[in-house]
Amino acid sequence: MYILGVNATMNDSAVCLIKDGKVFSAIEEERLTRYKFEKALPKRAITYCLKQAGITLKDVDYVAYTWKPWLYLRSELCHRLSRLPVRTMESLYGLVQMDSIFTSHLNDIRNFRKSTGKDPVAVNHHLCHMASSFLVSPFERAAILSVDNRGEKATTVMALGEKNNIKVLKEIHIPHSLGKVYSGLTYHLGFRPDKDEYKVMGLASYGKPVYYDLFKKIIRLEADGGYKIDGSFCNYDIEGRPTAKLATLIGPERKYGEPVTQHHMDIAASLQKVHEEAILHLAGHLKKITGEENLCLSGGVCYNSVANGRIERESGFRNFYTPPYVGDSGTAFGAAFHVYNTLLGKERVEIVNRAYFGASYSDDEIKNALDMCKVKYEKQADITVTTARLLSEGNIMGWFQGAMEFGPRALGCRSIIADPRRAEMKDLVNKYVKRREEFRPFAPSVLEEEMPNYFDTHVPSPFMTSVCLVHPDQRAKIPAVTHFDGTARIQTVSRKTNPLYWEMINKFGKITGVPIVLNTSFNVRDEPIVCSPLDAVGCFFSSGMDYLAIGSFLVSKK
Repeated sequence: MYILGVNATMNDSAVCLIKDGKVFSAIEEERLTRYKFEKALPKRAITYCLKQAGITLKDVDYVAYTWKPWLYLRSELCHRLSRLPVRTMESLYGLVQMDSIFTSHLNDIRNFRKSTGKDPVAVNHHLCHMASSFLVSPFERAAILSVDNRGEKATTVMALGEKNNIKVLKEIHIPHSLGKVYSGLTYHLGFRPDKDEYKVMGLASYGKPVYYDLFKKIIRLEADGGYKIDGSFCNYDIEGRPTAKLATLIGPERKYGEPVTQHHMDIAASLQKVHEEAILHLAGHLKKITGEENLCLSGGVCYNSVANGRIERESGFRNFYTPPYVGDSGTAFGAAFHVYNTLLGKERVEIVNRAYFGASYSDDEIKNALDMCKVKYEKQADITVTTARLLSEGNIMGWFQGAMEFGPRALGCRSIIADPRRAEMKDLVNKYVKRREEFRPFAPSVLEEEMPNYFDTHVPSPFMTSVCLVHPDQRAKIPAVTHFDGTARIQTVSRKTNPLYWEMINKFGKITGVPIVLNTSFNVRDEPIVCSPLDAVGCFFSSGMDYLAIGSFLVSKK
């Protein structure tokens, strides 16, 4: 049985194809179109997944779509019309935008109906988020928290998962949205909303929460475990952006490209602190009403790895599962598994403990690409030995191996890697390779069994989804991956799920005494992570990397 999960029109178009209850292939459309944050119907991703399986759309038993257009239309129409007398222009703009989104969703569904002769199964957006986490988790029973900008109506959902079913316990609806507030302040700080929130999170550690009391008035925590957003400060109708009232208190917008000052860092720190407290408030209430030991996180807001780290330390839950794709791309997984496990009642047979579901290339295919580009290369007897040695000598390398990761994080198959012991690596990689803001941190990839020796956490983080403290006596050993405040967003590397990456880090550890490498995604600013060998070669030669380890081959600029 084949089920195709499809996310489109919203951020991060993507496809997940499951076969008999297990992931067969999955890929984001941006990796194929090379347009970051692609929203269009993922035609190339659909073609790729079907080709991998050797089938056509007509062979697919069910198409699962990650949005209910009519529920969205009803919810949005009621909200916009109720606001029309108060905020006329914003409401009219919202109605136009609503019509565009609704029409796009409807057209996608119609296209699938024509292609397959079957009606796609439309699944509630937050249900997709929750299913993408719980139904592929190792837990038979767990509390579930889903938080994002918005679904058709809900912005935050608390639920209880048991076997194949998810029971909603509490919902918070528009216009009350933690995601919208964070996105609105992201815009105010001169970054792109719905895209650059992680930059604000990184910036926050350099600031002081001087606006904490003010932001507490914007996000009001309720005794029933929920929250309310004060609309006089943040205007939901224009993407949660600060109103004139708030702007007079925190200052004017920073324009894109303007210097980042201490004032901006303080705004970020204030927002992040209040945001973390709100997330902890939700998780604490969920713990109270369920009494569960296990927690599954989902929704784009759960990319906030600093907040996730606090949940792991302070929420009272003992076991945690956060998939590598908590944002909208992951809803393609959730829709497919909801149909298979919940609607069809099939046994749960998949636990997503890896993210390597995308395109992979043989050595012959890589060699052909290198020859076509007229690139000089040398085949290595053991690419892990060569890479470990070159890293220890201070080189910055591209690492292109195996199947591409699904989700926004490079996890050791499409990575740029460097020596974390060299403090200058942070600035070198930011400036000459990634070409991005100097305050942005880098993550450490650490052997799973070595994690307790360097980091103050008991929870493995294979998908780089949480932040923890670096042990004080280890910070001087890995300065390039230790953030300004002594923390790190770690990736724990398992020998079982990525043996080649594990082996390379292990060999690096034997040379240097430190079984950790600096890991960042194989791309430059404003481009998607590389997918093909041609993408890798282009990115390598247009950036400041020294070597490219691609399959069994080594490419050098020297």
